[in-house]
Amino acid sequence: MLGALLLRTIPAQAQTLTRGPYVQMVNQTGFTLRWRTSTSTTSRIRYGTDPQSLNQDVNSPNPTTEHELRVTGLQPDTRYYYQVETATDTIAGPHSSHYVKTLPPVGTVRRFHFWAMGDFGDGSVKQRQVLDMLKTHPMGRQPDAWLFLGDNAYGDGTQQQFQDYFFNIYDTLLRNTNFLITPGNHDYGSIDLFNNGPYFDMFTLPRNGECGGTPSGQEGWYSYDIGNVHIATVNSEYRLGLINTSSAMIQWLRNDLRNTTQPWKIVFMHKPPYSKGTHDSDDNGAAISEYAQFRIYLAKAQLRATLPQRKTQINPQPEYTQTSSRI
Repeated sequence: MLGALLLRTIPAQAQTLTRGPYVQMVNQTGFTLRWRTSTSTTSRIRYGTDPQSLNQDVNSPNPTTEHELRVTGLQPDTRYYYQVETATDTIAGPHSSHYVKTLPPVGTVRRFHFWAMGDFGDGSVKQRQVLDMLKTHPMGRQPDAWLFLGDNAYGDGTQQQFQDYFFNIYDTLLRNTNFLITPGNHDYGSIDLFNNGPYFDMFTLPRNGECGGTPSGQEGWYSYDIGNVHIATVNSEYRLGLINTSSAMIQWLRNDLRNTTQPWKIVFMHKPPYSKGTHDSDDNGAAISEYAQFRIYLAKAQLRATLPQRKTQINPQPEYTQTSSRI
């Protein structure tokens, strides 16, 4: 008696791109790309200077849903196109909007363009209006860096809130724009006392000086060199961070600003030393007084000593477009 063996082929479940790709840690010779898929799969990036000939690649054989690959060995100040693949499919690109431009050599003097925005991540009409303005403003060309100043996802910075109010809204820009980000108090709604939480899970930030400046050893504060502009960010939500002048963060900031030789220096954070409006730095409230102490520290640290000792006309100058989705 012969038995028949029936085999049923179960088709593999297609991988769907559910987040990204989004660009991280761009420097003169490389960049990091992150993305998320609906099912676990391998990771591959094909890239090149010609979108019709992506003749280089980097890959990981380890299946995951949270993908992260670093591309290295690139030329400065050069545009590279890319596509993202699984083991069987191309899930992003090739397209004219899937590219990364590496940074120019440190110290390059030319006109740089930055976007800066904070308190925006609520999915409101205003948030989308600001985005539309950035795309259509005469100075709204793609920035050399996009600075996100905190409260990036209301109300508690959960994974879903970041998806709805950050990634879904800025998707087409995050795939090709170098951005620097710092957390706000609302982003910290889902972060524990040890700085573990969604914000630190979803972003890859330069902790070892990969993008210039003094290594910080962690992702809560870091710095960047973009041409002749040095940018440092500190975490205003870090417990004991701003008001304790012996904290690791403040000591790092002091060293970072002393060590840089760039003529332009920018420091950004969520809760600034000076503000006006509903959060008034002239108020004597307890919360505001912490930042008054930080202003005093900045003066004592003699940060002015890091600036040129004589007035110098530096051309061309950096530009900025300042926006806010909350008025």
